[in-house]
Formats: sequence, structure tokens, C-alpha cells
Amino acid sequence: MAKKVLIAGENEELCDFLSNYAEKEGFEVKVICDIRDEEQKVIRECTLWGADIVILSGSYADEDDECTHASLMADVYSVVGTKSNPDDISLLSYPIDMTELAAVFDKHSESKNNLITFNKSRMTITAEGKEIPLELTEYDVLYCLSKNPNRVFSRSQLAYEVSGVDAASGEKVIEDAVISLKEKIDGLSSAWSLKFLWGVGYKFEVL
Repeated sequence: MAKKVLIAGENEELCDFLSNYAEKEGFEVKVICDIRDEEQKVIRECTLWGADIVILSGSYADEDDECTHASLMADVYSVVGTKSNPDDISLLSYPIDMTELAAVFDKHSESKNNLITFNKSRMTITAEGKEIPLELTEYDVLYCLSKNPNRVFSRSQLAYEVSGVDAASGEKVIEDAVISLKEKIDGLSSAWSLKFLWGVGYKFEVL
């Protein structure tokens, strides 16, 4: 059974981004994104729906304590503009920090896809018995592509997935990361490969 994510906020772009990210990670998603909804609705959903992850933003972020009490099994996170305590893992920065967001979902999802094992803390992957260190963007690119096998991502789509809502200037960074990543993992396995589709994009091809 897919794990559940409840997202509540007033910023439609943010809610859509979080929802799309969660769905791509294989989670069942419910979104409350309407300023006419009472905060109590969020608390009721925490009690009745049984979410594994709750992400609150805007005025809903003030309900974090109530949501925690209403759903003792859920991890509750609040999206804030500036983190008053950088070590508080219950707070997520805005604009979204993709490393923070990935850590939230990695806690609840299997990080092994039977082809590659990802280790975020060591910033390495293991495949075919070999451990390979990666740079952060390389790691995030490969994680995104491998979670969506045989799906083609344009450079702009991949920049959005990896860098979030402020990805407009990130396409060159993505291109450089893919080139570097391909040099590190090319020929590593006969079961999969990282493909360039010139003029189209990139994909993690599973044979």
C-alpha cells in the first residue's frame, strides 16, 4: 500500500510542486489548498486519513502542534521562509531546499530500486558491487531519473525536478551534471544506462 502525504497551504504553485514530487516518489497525496478551508479541516484529515507525512505552509503552518497530536503516526513538517533553527528537521526552507525535501521522503521510501542503492548521507551510489561518490546535483539527477525509468526528461523538466520552483537558471547546471554523471557511470551495468537523446532530453533506460 502506498504511503500517504497530506499537503496544506495557500500557495497553489508550492502545493502543486510538493504534490507532483510526492506522486513521483510513489506516495498517495491529498492536498488542501483553499484559503476558505478552515484550519480545523486539516486537523480532521490528520485524524481520519492516516497520513504518513504532513506538510503545512502559510497559515496552516500554525497548526503543526495540533496536527502532531491528531496524528501521532505522521511526521509533520512546516514550510517557513527562514529557519530560526537550522537543525530543526521539522522545518522546511522556502524556496524549497531539494536536499531537505528528499530527506523527508527518503525516510519513508525504499532507497533501493533493485538496480542502484542510494546513500544520501555519504553522497554515494552502489551498483554492481561498486560504490561511486557523486556531487550533489549528480546525485539528485540520477535519483530522479532512476525513480522514473525509461521516462524522457527535457533539460528544463529535469532542472525543475532537481532544483524546484526556482529552476529557471539551472538548466546549464543540469547539463554539466549529466555529462559528468555519465562519465562516472557509463558501462557500469548491462541492465541500465543513462541516455542522451539529442534535442530531446535524458532518460534512465532499463533494458
